[in-house]
Amino acid sequence: MSNKYAPHLLILPEDDANKDIALGFLIHHTINMNAVQILPVAGGWLKVVDIFLSDLAPTMIKLKYRYVAIIMDLDKQISRYQEIKNKIPPQLQDRVFILSIFSEPERLKNSLNLTFEEIGKQVANECFQGSDTLWQHGLLSHNLPEISALQIHVRPFLLAP
Repeated sequence: MSNKYAPHLLILPEDDANKDIALGFLIHHTINMNAVQILPVAGGWLKVVDIFLSDLAPTMIKLKYRYVAIIMDLDKQISRYQEIKNKIPPQLQDRVFILSIFSEPERLKNSLNLTFEEIGKQVANECFQGSDTLWQHGLLSHNLPEISALQIHVRPFLLAP
């Protein structure tokens, strides 16, 4: 990421599998590498919340073009999404996106018969094409409202010119 005052996306992965999906996303040829950064792995969903609230939220208030994508597992706890969403300060709600796998990344990987990196590449390809086929998958379909918002706010600067 080159300029924190220009529109940019920080990706906060819960674990290594989610980080690998994000890395696959980044290596797609359409992604503007100057507008995105993957943060270190949080090490659990509770730590994701702590890192967001203690480190990222305060900087987002100062940097109006900073967006954050939290990538995590729900561990079959759909209420976890709303629990985290409720902790996001109201003035940041439209700049924080929670993307999750209903169970865990390994189940998605096995279901799609793809590596985590390949899943990330497919996500980037769909972002480029403006489609949501992958997000229709049973382990991901709960993300569709978040994907719509993400594409409106982030897609314009995330794709390479």
